[in-house]
Amino acid sequence: MNKSRDILFILKRQMLPVEERKPGSLIATWVTFNNTNESTVEYGEGNLVRSKSGYRTKFVDSGPQKRELYIHRVILDDLEPGKTYRKF
Repeated sequence: MNKSRDILFILKRQMLPVEERKPGSLIATWVTFNNTNESTVEYGEGNLVRSKSGYRTKFVDSGPQKRELYIHRVILDDLEPGKTYRKF
């Protein structure tokens, strides 16, 4: 996958806690035009040394073009509160 070309946008507001009572968890959500083979986030404190896979859902918009988009979601549940992570 050519990450710079295939990712349509990342939904920043969707970087949400999985459970309010479980610090260090969030859901990463992004959208692509292509049905990619995987939904994976690479992340780490400095280098991208960790990865997690999730799932994707097909969405067809209601406009006249009926565009097909794919919504990807990955649960990151091993983050340490107070640390800064890089991601892609």
